[in-house]
Amino acid sequence: MKLFLKWLALGLVLVIAGLALTASWYLRWDEIEPPPLPGEVVAGAIDHSGLQRHWQAFVPETSGANAPLVIVLHGSLSDGNVARASTFYSFDVVAAREGFVVAYPDGIDQHWNDCRANASYAANQLNIDDVGFVRTLVSELAERLGIDRNRVFVTGFSNGGQMAYRLAMEAPDLIAAAAPMVANMPAPGNNACEMADVAVPMLIVNGTADSINPYEGGVVNLFGDTSRGEVLSAEASALYWADLAGYTTEGEREMLPVTQQDDTTRLERLAWESSNRPSVVLIGMQGAGHQFPHPVFTGMRALGPTSHQADGAELIWNFFSNTLGSGL
Repeated sequence: MKLFLKWLALGLVLVIAGLALTASWYLRWDEIEPPPLPGEVVAGAIDHSGLQRHWQAFVPETSGANAPLVIVLHGSLSDGNVARASTFYSFDVVAAREGFVVAYPDGIDQHWNDCRANASYAANQLNIDDVGFVRTLVSELAERLGIDRNRVFVTGFSNGGQMAYRLAMEAPDLIAAAAPMVANMPAPGNNACEMADVAVPMLIVNGTADSINPYEGGVVNLFGDTSRGEVLSAEASALYWADLAGYTTEGEREMLPVTQQDDTTRLERLAWESSNRPSVVLIGMQGAGHQFPHPVFTGMRALGPTSHQADGAELIWNFFSNTLGSGL
């Protein structure tokens, strides 16, 4: 009997250890050191609406006066530090090559007050003025770093992507283009923002196997928290902006070239493009989850598969720079 109990205890220990290792694997992502790049990371704080708001920015040596600004908005339960690391410093790498400044501001209590009507986090419940904060941040960076106010772009991941939609809807004068990632537009009954009457160039990058932000639309479910409510499908989100831009025909679909043969995800591009209208593009990451795409590194496994068919920062900057070239 004692021997049996001994083996039973050992078995339980092994099971628990196995479960712990499995959980650890699912919660792990490829953490890398910041690459050595020609430039510096600067940081600051802004007093806005009675709150001290924090930001950091990578300023490449190649930036110079009147550089473009790309604002990267972090996701839920995150901050600017995590936004840099979880995108594998890809925006810094592209910025060093292309000469734009990239800023990573912090939300309140690790969240942004996006358009979703009744989310459970403090930024929403307290109705934090994040649009005003981003406006103030742009002014601060224009004064301190000399960025070009006419070339301000915004992207964001998940909750940050939702905040990018809000800026496009409520502050189209502030930004030259937006690129939400793994975020669909809130459904009409879940949208507390003023709807846009001016279109901005829009790139949406979403995964079809996303268990948090459902590609086909429905209730956002963050590990059991459904307070974020319903969203449109990814295609309906893109169509909203295409309609606003004045497109009356269906978008053009194409499969993008496969760059990683051992990766089963694929990228589909749905685009509305014209020389005299803002471009609207949806990149559907087929088979990918709630993840930032990268050709080498993998995000937290619990969020689903990472697409290795492209670098998210390259996709986004290519879209932004094409917008500059079109003059729209």
